Amino acid sequence: MTAEITDPSLELAECRDVLRAMALELSRAQDEERIRIAHGLHDDLGQALAAVQIRLAEIEASTSEKARSALVQATSQLVNDAVDSVRTLTFELMAPVMPEIGVDGELERLATRLTERYDIPCRFDSDSEPTPLSPEVAITVLRVGRELMHNIAKHSQAEKATVVVARAGDQLRLTVSDDGIGFQAKEPVAPERVGFGLLIVQERLAEIGGDFEVGPGPDGGTRIVVTAPLLKEAE
Repeated sequence: MTAEITDPSLELAECRDVLRAMALELSRAQDEERIRIAHGLHDDLGQALAAVQIRLAEIEASTSEKARSALVQATSQLVNDAVDSVRTLTFELMAPVMPEIGVDGELERLATRLTERYDIPCRFDSDSEPTPLSPEVAITVLRVGRELMHNIAKHSQAEKATVVVARAGDQLRLTVSDDGIGFQAKEPVAPERVGFGLLIVQERLAEIGGDFEVGPGPDGGTRIVVTAPLLKEAE
């Protein structure tokens, strides 16, 4: 019986090719993220501040007290819009967990943003059960939720989406589904077959002891179920 002989140099070359491909994809993803944030700064914050500048000039030129009051109110609303844009961009850059509204609240905010910014109605549901998470797990869940909803906006061609948060034993379960183009498969799909972005999601979840499953949604489209560990409750 002859032992199979493999050439280590060939295996090393294949590994290098894979690493080069992954590095290229990561670089492209980072470029896309920078462009998206730049568009957000220009379209949301930049335009809001430009409009504030125009309104301030109108206030200065106004001689009518009634018109001036209306302009002040309009300017105040524009400032509020600018503040909201800053908060949104900060969240997208850092994915913080806001203590006052928690993970559920942040995921609901993302779902609302999907509805308002991309005109894809997104329903949010939660079982309202306690879901204690470590800061690391909470941040990962939010980043993953953001990535999944960004994928819906960018790739799915969906007309509607759903985000559901529920407690399943000692795990948090996040289900994100849409009615978009989806997959042809009738069974769950391996993450490596559906894009580099989901591979990153898989790696992030693996680091915290979480997991996810990709499959067809109830209305066609795509359904992704994310699980993440809850903190153990004190006995």
